[in-house]
Amino acid sequence: MSGLSAADFKELCIEAGASDYGLLYPEDIDTSYLKKRYSAWLRSGNEGTVQYIDNRLDILCDPFGTRPQARCALVIAFPAKEDSNSPLLELLPAKPGAIAASIAGYAMEEDYHITGQRILERISSRLGVWSEPCVDAKPVPEKEFALLAKIGERGLNTLTRLPGLGCQMYLGILFLGERFPQNPAKIADVPDKCCGCGCCIRQCPNGALDGKGSINVRKCRSWLSGQKRGPLTKEEQLALQGTLFGCSVCSNCCPDATVHIQDYLVDAMDVFRMQTAQLRRIIKGTALEHSGTTLLKRNAAAILCSQSPALAPQLLAMTDSPAIQDSIKAWL
Repeated sequence: MSGLSAADFKELCIEAGASDYGLLYPEDIDTSYLKKRYSAWLRSGNEGTVQYIDNRLDILCDPFGTRPQARCALVIAFPAKEDSNSPLLELLPAKPGAIAASIAGYAMEEDYHITGQRILERISSRLGVWSEPCVDAKPVPEKEFALLAKIGERGLNTLTRLPGLGCQMYLGILFLGERFPQNPAKIADVPDKCCGCGCCIRQCPNGALDGKGSINVRKCRSWLSGQKRGPLTKEEQLALQGTLFGCSVCSNCCPDATVHIQDYLVDAMDVFRMQTAQLRRIIKGTALEHSGTTLLKRNAAAILCSQSPALAPQLLAMTDSPAIQDSIKAWL
């Protein structure tokens, strides 16, 4: 769609569902800066926590060089889409006296991968050029791209913060095979600086935030519950603090947060006992699907054992998964 004006491009992004957008060109990307950022992140104790960073650092640090057909990259910020009929509501709610497992409130919304992909596909279909959409599923430096595109500000919780949404927003990248014009006027034309109050640092349950804009991923409940593979040590199980999936403390407590979605409390034993095929069906199409049933059952076992260690022998006899068994054995 050659000849598309900057104003038309901006309107297209808004109509598709973006809250803000920016365009980046190959000359905007300093590969040495990206290498420095990711090297520092890995050296701070995070090596081995996110596989695509360890294995695809070359693509992360040279996103245009590894995509020679890309002439620019569209960066969008977008809000979550409410889902009042989330299939996760099929999970049995925790009753008084039962051991509860929490699902972060954002996971009760439509999976942001799906939301972002839909927005980017709407834009791509109108442009009619080669494109590659990326919504947190490929090695792309989304946060760095957002800052370079002047979208929001990096908060002390390491999340991108956007006026009107706080940290409760998501990022998407659309590489494009044509160079489109940038509109200097932002969609969100209000102050966008993190106030630096430190609330997120104080509220983090495990002290994962260092106060300087970095995070120790291994202490983060979201990582432990949703990305850490294999068994959990006893210390890691205690660090879950009842979390089945995700954690939204550092985004919910931000004074700029406009929406506060409550965690959904489910019966931990019900999740652990549930047939794998049934659990897989329930989590399909939600954020929990990316973690899978083994991790969820492992987390449920960790919650049960940490709150009632006497259950460990019973739970051990109910599973044949090595990751779950080894987690339970930490309590024997």
